[in-house]
Amino acid sequence: MNEPLTHDIVLRCSLEHAFDTFTQRVNLWWPLAHRKFDVSTFYCEPVQGGALTEISNSGERFIWADLTDIDRPHTLELAWHPGKNTHPTKTEIVFQAVGPHETRIQLTHSEGHSDLGTDWPKRAALFDRGWTAVLAAIHEFIETEGERE
Repeated sequence: MNEPLTHDIVLRCSLEHAFDTFTQRVNLWWPLAHRKFDVSTFYCEPVQGGALTEISNSGERFIWADLTDIDRPHTLELAWHPGKNTHPTKTEIVFQAVGPHETRIQLTHSEGHSDLGTDWPKRAALFDRGWTAVLAAIHEFIETEGERE
């Protein structure tokens, strides 16, 4: 199996706020340039068996990922669909309090059971660019919005 890609950022907010912003407020911060549709609503069903879904204004649905495991407010495990060849890749997002108002997000995206093999490094480079933009967007949103609890 190939090496997974990893990202690590720190948000200036509580653990619960970071988790809830990532899941329940995803439409407000997920970058428009990283959506399937020009105009859409992005939402997450933060329960095991839920999904990260985008719905266009015309009602077309695109499932980005299935939530295969969730432990609020600590972890999300996703079966990631975009770009898959056969089976989804795997994304694990860990939320860890590093202070009363600081939370580290550690993201690991691996080939999982996708059987990408030698194609993984090329796909990982695309996933890496996407996650860099997505994590920068939540960071900016948290910094701009501040914590509202």
